[in-house]
Amino acid sequence: MSQKYAVLGLLNAAPMTGYVIKKNYDYTIKKFWPVSYGGLYPALHKLTEENLIEVHKQKTDGRGKISYKITEEGKKALTEWLLSKTSDIQCKDEYMLKIFLSKDLEDQARNRIMEEYLYKKEEDLRSILSLIEMRSSKDAIITKGSSFIVDYTKEVLIKEIELLKKALSSDIL
Repeated sequence: MSQKYAVLGLLNAAPMTGYVIKKNYDYTIKKFWPVSYGGLYPALHKLTEENLIEVHKQKTDGRGKISYKITEEGKKALTEWLLSKTSDIQCKDEYMLKIFLSKDLEDQARNRIMEEYLYKKEEDLRSILSLIEMRSSKDAIITKGSSFIVDYTKEVLIKEIELLKKALSSDIL
């Protein structure tokens, strides 16, 4: 999957500015499908050229505000992709790879990696909890599918944090 379908999916929930797309991406999709932010605006430009989204410019307070909206053609492309065969699950987690391969590290070094990972997971959980609090806000676009993912991510993060704390407090490594 490319950034294309992530953007189309977000815009299918509601029209958004680039900033709101990025914010919603940070709170939801980024957790399981990382992409580069440097590619967001080029992706928006390409989607516009392909007539999959349209640009709406507004003047507010003397400043221009640009928002993006999915077109019918964009909805069709998104639906086709959603219904196409899905590739195998591929999850990249560099911390897990480092922990898995840390056989020759001293316990203190391995624990440092796990503590960094724990801190990252706790940070991610704070972000998800913040999103859950914002569910009624215009900046957090949550649909039926994304609501499941937000709740799922919260529960997975809680369990991952619990397991990391347990591993750090025992001698299982």
